[in-house]
Amino acid sequence: MSDKQNSLEQLNFNDREAVEAESVVRPKHRELVGVAAKVISFVAILMSLFHLYTALFGIFDSIMQRSMHLGFALVLVFAIYKPSKKLSKNAPIPWYDWILMVLSIACYSYFVVNSQEIASRMSYIEKLTTFEIALGIVGGLLLIEATRRVVGNALVIIIVAFLVYGLWGHLVPGALGHREFPLMWFIDHLFYTTTGVFSTPLGVSATFIFLFILFGKFLEVSGAGQFFINLSVAGMGKYRGGPAKTAILASSILGTISGSAVANTVTTGAFTIPLMRKTGYKKHFAAAIESVASTGGQIVPPIMGASAFIIAAYLGIPYMDVAIAAIVPALLYYISLFIQVDLRARRNGLEGLKKDQLPKFWEVFKKGFLFFIPLVLIIYLLAIGSSPMKAGLYAIVATIVIAAISAVHRIGLKKIIKRFRLGS
Repeated sequence: MSDKQNSLEQLNFNDREAVEAESVVRPKHRELVGVAAKVISFVAILMSLFHLYTALFGIFDSIMQRSMHLGFALVLVFAIYKPSKKLSKNAPIPWYDWILMVLSIACYSYFVVNSQEIASRMSYIEKLTTFEIALGIVGGLLLIEATRRVVGNALVIIIVAFLVYGLWGHLVPGALGHREFPLMWFIDHLFYTTTGVFSTPLGVSATFIFLFILFGKFLEVSGAGQFFINLSVAGMGKYRGGPAKTAILASSILGTISGSAVANTVTTGAFTIPLMRKTGYKKHFAAAIESVASTGGQIVPPIMGASAFIIAAYLGIPYMDVAIAAIVPALLYYISLFIQVDLRARRNGLEGLKKDQLPKFWEVFKKGFLFFIPLVLIIYLLAIGSSPMKAGLYAIVATIVIAAISAVHRIGLKKIIKRFRLGS
């Protein structure tokens, strides 16, 4: 048997489940075990349940909803992300990270409990107490450290530079200087209004984005990701440069349910990159195709990246309008990729897979066509004016029902709880 046939047999297009994001080794992450793993899993599950509750019964006022969302997120960050890449991923959570988690809970719980009083006060006029100022400083430092761990030093430097300018920019001579702002006014603006930390981007994350990420996780375990990959292989594998075109098609389809470049790469890349290499593509080109194709998934409707939700919120327009506007750019993006891949395959003399190496299109389609229902449901709900939160919630329910019908990918209670954890 040839290497190509061995590769295809190992991939097992019809039966293998989609690779989960948690299986990917990330240098920033620590591996949680024992009691710590159970505690953090419980926190993650609570976070998902909180967002499902607000999607079903309505969100809380802005500061309460956003501060609770951020509090959950900070606890998970300090538990999962190591303070340095050099530390062992198997090392237990150090004492100082437990302290940071407790501080995150205490600090942002204050905003949750006192959200109505904060919302009703006269900002910039009513003075903050010393305790409230200290709480804002601690909350800001926690947020900066979490940003450093997740995003890196570059964004932290930018944040600190603007904070320094805001506090001491009045000392700068000339047109770049500004009038002096007292520390109380500064903390008031950042933490005791909805124009600082608790502004629109965090609001979008605490409502729309979380539900769609959770929806993507349920689709993963339901077998939808694998179905879309199989469908792409069956449809494009026979053409010149077929494996690369399969990667593009699979990433574009998965982009409709994911909105995350990382999740898209993890799910499709584990199949398409080895397949491309076995059919003659160089490893760097195979990786490039997959990463670029997966990144484009963020602009494929109906579920796009976080920026699309933020655009809709800032402009005050329905999310559906943003999704419709993205159709043409998304098509142009993937048509361009197809052309590039085809030209490269022709130049290198690369052909598609043989017919006996491919899954049969209609057999694949019949096994998984029900997975299109959640996507159609989302489009329909958005088109009739439902909120993205409701659309995401009903799509999750639809996915569970569809998986219950399927004997192969049935979702039990344990898998549902696992999705709650992974979604958070």
